[in-house]
Amino acid sequence: MRWRIERVGRIASTSDLVWQRAAEGAEEGLEVLATEQTAGRGRHGRRWLSPAGNFHASWLLRPEVATAGAASLSLVAGLAVRDALAGTRIPVDRLRLKWPNDILLGEAKLGGVLLEGRGEGAGGAIVVGVGINVAVAPEGAGRRTTSLRALGDDVTTVERLLELLLDSFARRYARWRKGGFAGQRAEWMGAAYRIGDMTSLRIGEGRLEGRFVDVDADGALWLELAPGRRRRFMAGELVFASETSNPTAGG
Repeated sequence: MRWRIERVGRIASTSDLVWQRAAEGAEEGLEVLATEQTAGRGRHGRRWLSPAGNFHASWLLRPEVATAGAASLSLVAGLAVRDALAGTRIPVDRLRLKWPNDILLGEAKLGGVLLEGRGEGAGGAIVVGVGINVAVAPEGAGRRTTSLRALGDDVTTVERLLELLLDSFARRYARWRKGGFAGQRAEWMGAAYRIGDMTSLRIGEGRLEGRFVDVDADGALWLELAPGRRRRFMAGELVFASETSNPTAGG
């Protein structure tokens, strides 16, 4: 991967700028890093708090696969973030990956991934947005948040995190292009948040109760809705009993 880094100051959204560059014909490997986002977004169009001092970046991929087939890249990106954070001073053994896109330290949100796809095949593109709370843990109703600084790491900078993350994602992405998510699934499962626990899966206005039992080789979630009855889901939001959905959490 040949990364081309575009650094910007205060901006509405790094992902929006990457999509603009993609429409202009930018090749795979473009990375936009912002000092601050004023209209950052998470999944389901939610606001993504992005104050100065934290890590806000998006990059452009053109894997030439159907958008639906690239969904597992969200989990691959989560693994890459975990790899990058292993190069910091936080207790990486306590990091957990919540399907499909959150990075947690214990029960507190440290970061997140947003995967967006448009088009198909050679004309298609994927934009991966990553936010990591470096200096600030933005407050929001419902979920605890944390930051590298709050965890005792007062050394790691945004630029150092960028270096670590681009290296780790490039390696993970190369593996994904060769063999999909299957070869990295065991690592993801080893860091999975609350595997085996009862949960609610929100899909739009609907809600299903079940036990989180597996993530398959395509990155899909499996819920056990009743003994012996399992169902597969490619999208949705997991909410466990100890947490509530937080539309404005940073990271």
